Amino acid sequence: MALRGDWQLREVSVCLRHRHPLVDLWNEPKMSERHLTSARLQSIQGAVLSGAFDQSPVEVSEFDLWLDRRLETGRDETWLADHSLFAASVFCRLLGHELQRLAGGLDDNDARRDAQARGFEVAARGEEAILGAFELLAQQGSTAQHGHQVAFGNLYLKLSKECQDRDGFGPFRTLLREFILNTWAIPAGQTLLQEPVVKRRLHTIGTAADECSVDEKVVRKLLMDARAIAEDDGRAARQITFDADRYAGLLAEIGALVGINEMRSSIGATRAEFSALVDDGLIQPMTDKPGIKNPWRLRDGADLVAEFSGLSDLIDDLDREWEPLQRARARTGLSLRQMIEAVRSGRLSLGQIEGSQGYGSFVVRKEDANQLATALLGDGRRDTPALPGLMSALEFSVLVRLNKTGDLLGLLGDGHSPSFQILHPVTKRPQLRLDENQIQDFHEKFVTVETISNALGLPNRRVQGALKSFRVPIFEANGKRYGPIYLRKEARRAFPKLPATTLI
Repeated sequence: MALRGDWQLREVSVCLRHRHPLVDLWNEPKMSERHLTSARLQSIQGAVLSGAFDQSPVEVSEFDLWLDRRLETGRDETWLADHSLFAASVFCRLLGHELQRLAGGLDDNDARRDAQARGFEVAARGEEAILGAFELLAQQGSTAQHGHQVAFGNLYLKLSKECQDRDGFGPFRTLLREFILNTWAIPAGQTLLQEPVVKRRLHTIGTAADECSVDEKVVRKLLMDARAIAEDDGRAARQITFDADRYAGLLAEIGALVGINEMRSSIGATRAEFSALVDDGLIQPMTDKPGIKNPWRLRDGADLVAEFSGLSDLIDDLDREWEPLQRARARTGLSLRQMIEAVRSGRLSLGQIEGSQGYGSFVVRKEDANQLATALLGDGRRDTPALPGLMSALEFSVLVRLNKTGDLLGLLGDGHSPSFQILHPVTKRPQLRLDENQIQDFHEKFVTVETISNALGLPNRRVQGALKSFRVPIFEANGKRYGPIYLRKEARRAFPKLPATTLI
């Protein structure tokens, strides 16, 4: 009888010569008794000779051959050659056990050796193969913050708590850690596989919304605008990840967005003045997607006022020679953009009333504005290219009284009523517009409180009451509503005399 020293390594499980599984020869709880080899061998002599320890031969795996060769000669032609033998063999088993889960598991007698073989088949081929196996495991785990612990199970637990760097596990731990950081939205400050996370690499829509203190739906829309996430990605907010560093500036902007009243107040503009700035493309919202209440960036307004201040000369007081930009726009037919471009080129003088602040304090000379209007417009009409169609979707939403309570842009954008999209020549942003036939199509299919009221000569309140009494449902498609818009055929339950369309 002989004992091989290399069989003491826990990951060795078979004698290659006889294809016999290694078996426990004795179990002795007392350490002092356990290592009395002579006495222990004598006690099992009869069992050994009688064949009590004999088992059926097993198939020798590539892992068994690799481990035996490495122990006996040190030769290793796989990617594992540069790694600690102990760490590499344990990593193969741990990885294999997790891959077994994907295959449905095995009987206890075969599980350990099968796990070793599965893990070695992957690890021997190097980092690319290991990362591929990590990807398969990651697909089975949740994408929430702690999903990596579920995905990698005992592999994560052992590398996180039990396997020490001094035993050679560092390279394997680093490989798994980098994969997790590049797959899950792990926040800075958290300890991951024995190391602190210094900087977040990924955000989800949910974690970004938490950081910005903004609703998840708003963050999703703005990230879609920036192409940080795909528009057709319908996964939950905390499942969709994006590069945190690349879009850090965007998130900072999202967190600082304000509503129209705060924006107007910051630049000192009335509602009419602010509308003119937006209409003429001097200030633009961060997004024109419907449903976002705070689309404005304060810095855009601050930059505009700062530019005007740099281009203007102080004047003592407003007299007959000067007039505010808003008044000059209305009187001459010039757009604000035309006047500001003229100021930038030196063709028009811009003044600022001393002691006044904000957009309302800027003025131009009437005579200069008149000369500019003659040069640019000739007949006094605005020099704006004619837009196709009859009106914009926004104008139509005002016409049918959906601008405050409905989402006509969403209804058109989702294709429930025809429209077409152009690039606005002034704002350079996409705009939905409708021609006469498309407006007619809308009216033939849909009604609003306003269109019913106009068609039948009824007060809006009475129309709303009848719709509610007859339980006429608001139009809905794929679980989405667009405000108080009703199918005409449904509305006829409450209003039998409703005509087939609305006159335009």
